[in-house]
Amino acid sequence: MPSVHFSFSGFPPKETKVFSGNLDLLYRKNKFQFSNKLTINHTSSGDPVVAFSEYAKANPYYEKKPDGRVEKWLEYKEELIESPNPLWNANLNSRALDRSFGVTNNFSAEYNPLTSLKIRGCFGITKTINESDDFLSPEDTSFDDTEELKKGSLAYQNGKNLQYEGELKWNENGDYSGVFICSGILIPICRYVDLLAD
Repeated sequence: MPSVHFSFSGFPPKETKVFSGNLDLLYRKNKFQFSNKLTINHTSSGDPVVAFSEYAKANPYYEKKPDGRVEKWLEYKEELIESPNPLWNANLNSRALDRSFGVTNNFSAEYNPLTSLKIRGCFGITKTINESDDFLSPEDTSFDDTEELKKGSLAYQNGKNLQYEGELKWNENGDYSGVFICSGILIPICRYVDLLAD
């Protein structure tokens, strides 16, 4: 019996978007049963480049320029910079992004040749991709006193990994001459692979 489910949600304060979906399949035939579950998850988020606290520090009485331009500094005093403009930094091409994507597939097969005997095997595989991209423009006010060639910053990270696991079970139980006997065999398999490792 197949079933499908999808969901999507967003969180405006952090500009986070989450997508998830899964597909379930189940099939029975005589003494066999097969099932498969596929799950997909994707998350993307962007933190505000300028924190709300920076806006709170700025006095609320600064007037908008007639031509609509955004000044880099809110106040000057005898050529000494007094207050940076958070709107200036917010309008630059700076970014703080995080993304992740994951796919998981789990499959299982079960065989019941006898009432007292069950053989079950399952296998699962998961692949995940993570990425972060943080860039601060050289025009940001925090670099005003920095050497020209040292202005700006970029931090980029990504990771890819693969994990698979499985097991084979043999369970047998029965009543033999008034004695109940239960036995089983379990063979586990598990491995984690970093796809970006040398």
